[in-house]
Amino acid sequence: MNSTEIMARLVAFDTVSSRSNLHLVDWTRSWLDRHDIPYRLTSNDEGTKQNLFASVGPSVAGGVILSGHSDVVPVEGQDWATDPFTVSHRDGRYYGRGTCDMKGFVAAVLSMLPKANAANLSRPIHLALSYDEEVGCLGVPSMIEDIKDRIPPVQAVIVGEPTGMKPVDQHKGSFRARISVTGKSGHSSQPELGVNAIHHAGRILEGLSRYAETLEARPDTTSTLRPDHTTINIGMIAGGTAPNIIAQNCDMTLGTRFMPTETVEMHLQKMREIVADATREMQKRAAECSGEVIVEHVIPALRPDPHGEAAAFCASLVGQHDFGAVSFGTEAGHFQQAGFSTLILGPGSIRQAHKPDEFIAEDQMQQIDAFLERLVSSF
Repeated sequence: MNSTEIMARLVAFDTVSSRSNLHLVDWTRSWLDRHDIPYRLTSNDEGTKQNLFASVGPSVAGGVILSGHSDVVPVEGQDWATDPFTVSHRDGRYYGRGTCDMKGFVAAVLSMLPKANAANLSRPIHLALSYDEEVGCLGVPSMIEDIKDRIPPVQAVIVGEPTGMKPVDQHKGSFRARISVTGKSGHSSQPELGVNAIHHAGRILEGLSRYAETLEARPDTTSTLRPDHTTINIGMIAGGTAPNIIAQNCDMTLGTRFMPTETVEMHLQKMREIVADATREMQKRAAECSGEVIVEHVIPALRPDPHGEAAAFCASLVGQHDFGAVSFGTEAGHFQQAGFSTLILGPGSIRQAHKPDEFIAEDQMQQIDAFLERLVSSF
């Protein structure tokens, strides 16, 4: 099977992050078994999702990890011209959910592995296929923990997110946090006897908005990232039970995308100060009131490493020594944080991802196939 045929098989599996990916992993395992390619599995706590790590070639240092994810974003509410889970080919494009992000890349690697396994490789090539990337890179940390001391040191990790086959060496980090505000309930006709959590959550929102404006006012003008500053988005808020009841609870969820030169902790410290100020005001009325910042997940930033092994390796294969930056997050930051020299390079454009009628162009699949052929030849 060539890469586009495998891509069609992978797209047919509905691996929206809210569902299991085991059917896709089972098919991948059967493909690898057919070609005598060994692999390792790691699972989530419920056993409903799996990471897969496959290897070909000798167990020596200097190999490469090709990393992708199995999950896709939902299609509900999107107006598709064709079935999103059936690849359709027209006008030089392959349409389907995940063709661009990023089953096209995974398919190209799976198509290449049997050829690489039959070749006389001097160094290994690994496939890292993770779950739940789209909801916070939840799967990849356990896979990295499982393999980092089991395999010899690699020269590079290449994350195949859509970059138009241009090497990328940086992206922002991100974290999602929930701010939980607890007041004191009571009848709305006697507001002096309660503490309204929604009202005080509003004060927290005001403080976060001011902080976001401060961040916007101090951009990193040397950065190629856009926007060139940290951003905060309050994405969800919920609280209260009825109009005539003083709201006892209010929760808000926010997403923060921070510059590679910054840390999660510096932003959390400021957020905790804002919440602490509101909490003190509530506790003047009722000691049991509280406010809390709860971090739900973190995606580390990918920091530029122009003189690293991955940069040299990628430049030798693509003939390009200048690297770009992307605004979206990937598992690349997790690999880099674990000590792997890491870059992003993959087929397609992020502009074609996540939207109705997602597609990947024929020439992009041809380019990733050619890139992987050069990689095998170089080994």
